[in-house]
Amino acid sequence: MILGLALAHATETSLSFDEALTRAGAEAPSVLSARADVQGAEGSLLAARASFEPSLSLTGSYFSSAGEGQFQFGEYTSETTGISTDAALSVPMATGTALGLGFTANQSDTQFKISELDQEFGDPAWDSKLAFTLSQALLQGHRLAYNLQGVRSAGAALAGAEWTAVAARQRAVGDAATAYWTLHYQRALVDIAEQSREATAEQARVVTALVEAGKLAPVERTRTEAALAQVERAKIDAEAAAMAAEDSLAALVGLPLSEHIVLATAPPVPPNIPADEDAVAAAVLDTNPEIRAAKVALDTRELAVRNARHALLPELSATAGLALRGYEESFSASVDELAAGDLPEWSLGGSLSLPLLNRADRGALGQAEGSLARAEADLAALRSATEQAARAAVRTVRSARRNVELADLNLRLAEETLAAERARLAEGRSLNKDLITAQKDLDQARADAEKARIDWVLAVIEIERLKGAL
Repeated sequence: MILGLALAHATETSLSFDEALTRAGAEAPSVLSARADVQGAEGSLLAARASFEPSLSLTGSYFSSAGEGQFQFGEYTSETTGISTDAALSVPMATGTALGLGFTANQSDTQFKISELDQEFGDPAWDSKLAFTLSQALLQGHRLAYNLQGVRSAGAALAGAEWTAVAARQRAVGDAATAYWTLHYQRALVDIAEQSREATAEQARVVTALVEAGKLAPVERTRTEAALAQVERAKIDAEAAAMAAEDSLAALVGLPLSEHIVLATAPPVPPNIPADEDAVAAAVLDTNPEIRAAKVALDTRELAVRNARHALLPELSATAGLALRGYEESFSASVDELAAGDLPEWSLGGSLSLPLLNRADRGALGQAEGSLARAEADLAALRSATEQAARAAVRTVRSARRNVELADLNLRLAEETLAAERARLAEGRSLNKDLITAQKDLDQARADAEKARIDWVLAVIEIERLKGAL
């Protein structure tokens, strides 16, 4: 096998195919980044929903002021002290309605002093007020979808991030699967190179004996030594490629690059895939996570265009207010007067805002329409590329079984040819270069047989990845 490669590693880890996929799906940097994006999108959605949360505000203060003046009885001085409190509840609604409920209670006590009359008198008072306000958008802002655009955009961003995370995991798992079987293939090439080296060395021993016996020309020994050197070089190249493939797999599954990986799973016999390209392509287009993420983006752009068109409307709103007041010397008396409704206040009104050129809203609509056109083009291109990849994988799977059968047949014929050339050379009826060529053909046939099986497995993996089913 490839025990020489393990000497370069301090430790080794047995890794099954399922373990490799699990580790890649959980620890790949792209997967971790996608999960962080999902977490950020969840926070953005929570923040967007806060736009329609009711809010309560409470304020309070104590004040004191001094003043002076003059009236018909002469000069006077005054000192005013008091407290002011306010409680307000505001409720914004997605229907374009804003509700407000407020209660204020102000207490003031003003003491006047007339110096010429040597008199003092006061004016204590409590002013309480309960007010209800209502505002309703009538044109721009009356649509529920328009007012919820922040929440729905954040929700779509979260859905897109979740599908992107699924796609990132599928890519990471697919890359790990490819790297796993690529490492298996590269190590198989190392084994093939080692077998070829041993066979060529034995051939060199036989040729040397035949040359010394005078049955072959000395040039045949030189030709055999050159073939042995080529085999040694091929073995070195195969070992280097295997180590690179091992590092690639280790990086994808989160293992130290210094660790030797023992592959615990043999290549399986892939299941039969339906030969109907249209059915497989349709299934892929229906479940592919990247396409689903692109559809979410397209839906978001369509919603943005509808909202941008709604924003072209003028801003017109109606307002109404109702308040009850109480003004007495004590707080309880002022509240009683408020409850009795002796001092009512009410108002009706409206506001209209109409940009004369409306360039900002028209420009925003143009940007939204451009983004929608780009999203449509991106989705069409992604669907086309994904369908091409799915159909190509189906064709590979369809022809894989026949390719494996042909590769096995070619391998068997190459083994028989090499055995025949060895027998003919021993009898002096063949040239050494024919034996060298037969050995090369056998090495290539072995490599082709391994590659045919791995290509079959990888094509099935690619179909499952495109479906989002790994």
